[in-house]
Amino acid sequence: VEFRLFNGTRFICDEVGEGRLIYGSNWPAQSMGMSQGMLLLAGISQQQRAAIAGGNFLRLLDIVKKEGGRL
Repeated sequence: VEFRLFNGTRFICDEVGEGRLIYGSNWPAQSMGMSQGMLLLAGISQQQRAAIAGGNFLRLLDIVKKEGGRL
C-alpha cells in the first residue's frame, strides 16, 4: 500500500507499530531515491526506520526458515 500523506509513515507507526511495516520502493514506477527520502524524512526514530528499512523483512525471513519455508 502506498501512503504519501504528510507524516503518513509516522501516523502508521503510531497506529499499528513499525513492526508491521516493510519498506518497498515501487521501483521502476517510482524512483528508489524518492521512497528512501520519504522514509528518511518521515519524522520517526532511527530504530523505527531500521525496522521498516530491513529489520522487519529479516525477521519475517527468519520465521519462514523456522517454519520450513511456509508462513
